[in-house]
Amino acid sequence: GIGAVSASTGYGTAAIVLTPEAARRATYIAEDTFYAPVINVAQNRRDNFYALLDGAGLPAEFVTACREKSSPEHTALEKWFNDLAKTPDARTEAFKVLPSDLGLNNKDDIARFTALLTQCFGDKSATRKLMATHDNLEALIPHMGDFDGNALAMAAMKNASGSIPRVHLAGAQYIEAQIHGPLVPSRDIAEIRIDINDVPRAQHAELRARMAAFEERTGIHVNLIANYDLGKEVTDILHSREEEKNFHVQHIDREQISAETRAVLRDLPTHVATYIAENPKLTAHLPEGALRLEGNVLRTLASRLQQAVQADMQNQARAELSPQNLVRSAFERTVAPLLEEKAELLRSLEQLPFSTPAQKEAFTQWVCSANVIRSPEEIRIIHTHATAQAKMLQEIAQAEPPLSAAETFRRTGMLVRNAAADLKAFAASRGKPDLDMDEKATELDRISFMSLALLEHGEPAMDKEGMARLQERLNTPEQYQLMGQLRQIEPRQGYERLEHTADFLLVNTTFILMQRNAENTAVLAGASTEKIPYFSGEFSLLPQPLRQALHAVAPETAAVLDEVHPAYPAFPKAAHPEAMPADGAARRAFLVKNLDTYINHEQTFERGSSVHGRGHIARAFIYASAMCSILEEQGVTMDRNAVLCGITGHDLGRQGRGSDQWEGRSADMTVASMKASFGNDAMGQDYEQAVKDCIDSHRGQTLEAMLLNAADSLDIGRTQEFDPSRFAFLRGKEGEQPTEKAQEIRRQLAVEADLLQRLTNPLCQNRHILDKLIEKAATSSSADANIFLQQRQDILRSIEKYFASEWNTDSETFMQNVEKFISENTELFPLLSQYYKP
Repeated sequence: GIGAVSASTGYGTAAIVLTPEAARRATYIAEDTFYAPVINVAQNRRDNFYALLDGAGLPAEFVTACREKSSPEHTALEKWFNDLAKTPDARTEAFKVLPSDLGLNNKDDIARFTALLTQCFGDKSATRKLMATHDNLEALIPHMGDFDGNALAMAAMKNASGSIPRVHLAGAQYIEAQIHGPLVPSRDIAEIRIDINDVPRAQHAELRARMAAFEERTGIHVNLIANYDLGKEVTDILHSREEEKNFHVQHIDREQISAETRAVLRDLPTHVATYIAENPKLTAHLPEGALRLEGNVLRTLASRLQQAVQADMQNQARAELSPQNLVRSAFERTVAPLLEEKAELLRSLEQLPFSTPAQKEAFTQWVCSANVIRSPEEIRIIHTHATAQAKMLQEIAQAEPPLSAAETFRRTGMLVRNAAADLKAFAASRGKPDLDMDEKATELDRISFMSLALLEHGEPAMDKEGMARLQERLNTPEQYQLMGQLRQIEPRQGYERLEHTADFLLVNTTFILMQRNAENTAVLAGASTEKIPYFSGEFSLLPQPLRQALHAVAPETAAVLDEVHPAYPAFPKAAHPEAMPADGAARRAFLVKNLDTYINHEQTFERGSSVHGRGHIARAFIYASAMCSILEEQGVTMDRNAVLCGITGHDLGRQGRGSDQWEGRSADMTVASMKASFGNDAMGQDYEQAVKDCIDSHRGQTLEAMLLNAADSLDIGRTQEFDPSRFAFLRGKEGEQPTEKAQEIRRQLAVEADLLQRLTNPLCQNRHILDKLIEKAATSSSADANIFLQQRQDILRSIEKYFASEWNTDSETFMQNVEKFISENTELFPLLSQYYKP
């Protein structure tokens, strides 16, 4: 008993040392198994247990419940017994904590029940198998814990290497002996050891005298130890202990720990449920079955558990545990905070209004599966705005006629304004000025998802047909175009004033919620979603309906947008739109009808060059059509009739080469041709004047005027090099910076226009050769210069003959030939082949 361990654990500082003969008469065990025997929960022992319940002095209703196989008590018992059966070397110590579902609270009843459990399941035979005799003490090793086993292994290695081994057991701090037969002191005691330093010095003489008399009287030697250094003993033990810990960490049973971990992970929900059952305080004031972990939270728990197990295997203190207890400890440390957090949040649900129990269950499921929910206030915010949005989505689904995309944006934006205010206040309560965009996106997704859950489980519930109708209305081409426009209202060069408005971020957050609503309804309706088109236009191209809705959602941003980047003026409406061309075929027919007029240009003042002939008009018509289609795909509307009829007639009145002095004449002739084709009263005065303004000096300020001008300038390669700065399409107004996508489109259109010119116009095909011959003539001798000039003249004459040969081709065939270059060479014309739609 003398030593650091005995002193520190209260065993005293005196010890009786038995003789070897007494030791041989004893049996040994490495744990307190005499006090806590091994248990066996085999089926026959369970049957005995249930049979003996009635005479154990327990309440009759409790006995009946335990025997009834369908009762919660019987189910809890059987599950408990099954778990015990899976536990290696389970002991009666397990009976100290009973399943909470038993509802047994009286101390006397618990004591009687525990006694019956020990009586029925205590396995004396198995306990005896854990014992050893003096001659086979090594048989105790397999029943020691891993730490003690590794400590003995290290001692054996030291002994083999010639070192002096020392072992300090952890799980078994002593080996207990049960001596068989009577203990005769004079025969069986070898000596008595006493630490004399534990006795006051003034009593040493008296103690020595007494022990001498005792030794003489009994014949038992008393060893008075006077020089025992307890401090050194403690230091040596701690050093050995540290060595054993390090050795154990290096030789821990990783395979068994991994197996235990996998076993928990395979049935994680059951282990969570068991932990909840064992800790009834967690479920206080909660409906039965409300608390659980699901979805992402279960995945988080699995990840944290594996991390905790890995850390514990490196932790000396925790590594001493058995594999099963190490994993169990890691599980409890990781699951407890998650469950405590979820329990608090679930209790807050009890204060929120729901129309049906199913709606409450939907929120419960969300709380139990969502990873990051920071407080009950956050749940209240989601509930408040999900409820408001559920009402809004119901109205969208039922509206007749369906709401416009701009109106859907306006309503969604107003909801986002309210939610943003609450979320900002929530952030302030946590010491932040506002949530960052990722956090806002998460909260908006929750509002979207939970609003749909409220609809699905409301009274009445939205059925599949209703959800499909809602999905269709949130995923129309117009909705996607508007979302594409919203997505581009973001900080970029040239738009700094927008960024500094107080409500600028509401635009992006509203886009996020609209996108989430479209995606989430598509998932519930089993439908696919389309890719949101990229809005490559400058802010001046944002359509008027969007701007009007923006004034309600983000008025400061809308005001700056209107001031700094005003929209193009609206093109007047035709007096009788029903008389105007209704489709591309009618607009193309107008083009073909007027192309014949341009043959006169080619045969007179532009003979041999055809700069403003049929080829120019045909190509410009194609460019204008493609640019209209590009904008229309992005939700920007224009009057195609004005653009395409205007580009058809913009050179009708020409009477000579060079600078256009006849734009007014061309404008009048264009309007006259449109009247002849569509009726004198079809357009009306305002419309006619707007068409003329597009042509006459390009003084029109409308989007249609810009497109006509851009199409004309794109075909400039007939006479000079293309100048991007003069190409107005997607360039933006002064001070506006085109997007990278816009610049990419502009560059590609220029490339394709150059290709089409060279394929359809021999003058463009030979432009560089003709220029080169001029250069050579200018730098050569007179004789050589004449040769170069003659060569150039020959090429020009062949070009003139080519143009003349085309006069015999009717305008329909002429146009088809130009169009064929595009349709048969889509790899050369990716934009024109996709977007040319008259």
